[in-house]
Amino acid sequence: MDGDDLILSGEIILEGDVLPHDYCQYMESGCFSARMVREALARFDGDVTVRVNSYGGSPYEGEAIRAAFEAHKGRITVIVGGVAASAASLMIMSADRIEMTAGSFLMIHKPVTLPPTDHFNADH
Repeated sequence: MDGDDLILSGEIILEGDVLPHDYCQYMESGCFSARMVREALARFDGDVTVRVNSYGGSPYEGEAIRAAFEAHKGRITVIVGGVAASAASLMIMSADRIEMTAGSFLMIHKPVTLPPTDHFNADH
């Protein structure tokens, strides 16, 4: 999968999990990565609409997408149609405009990840 896979009818569609590109490249759908979003944004010189329906995923990828939105030269309008939770709520925060459809859901929380189990010791 690449950034072109996210473009439909002149909009960027972000549906599924926010995952590192190494995971998404083996899936046919159901996820997107910061790399894919950057590639999709590069296809637009100006303003762009981004439609989001995602429960989230990697906070690191979410932050990288947020930064990509912020760096885009045109205005970004995000339309949440369904859910923008966790990393998906983080990634939309630098959009110029955020709209939500009736019945959609936005869930914001402190981003966290668990340390690798081989480095985690409950005694410390």
